[in-house]
Amino acid sequence: MTGTGVGLVLPSLSGAAVHGLPPGRLALGSAINPAVRQLGSVIGIGLVIALLGRAGPASEIGAFRSIAAILVAGGALTSLVCLGIKTGPRAAPLTAVPAAQV
Repeated sequence: MTGTGVGLVLPSLSGAAVHGLPPGRLALGSAINPAVRQLGSVIGIGLVIALLGRAGPASEIGAFRSIAAILVAGGALTSLVCLGIKTGPRAAPLTAVPAAQV
């Protein structure tokens, strides 16, 4: 289930990352997207290890619940941030119409 969700989301994220960029900046936008994703993975794994690494056998469920709450809060925060992303088609640039055609 998780793999399907990730597989459906990653192409959309890649497209949204470069959506508003001019053609000369597409490569930069394409490179920043996976770099930020990797940074988020490193921070997330570090957080999980920090929470589970100190948990004893009796408190593993409590640590798991803490991690689940952090994941839900992070997902909700990400959803709120993504509401501002404009993904509609860009308007075509205006071109001057010669006076003879008017």
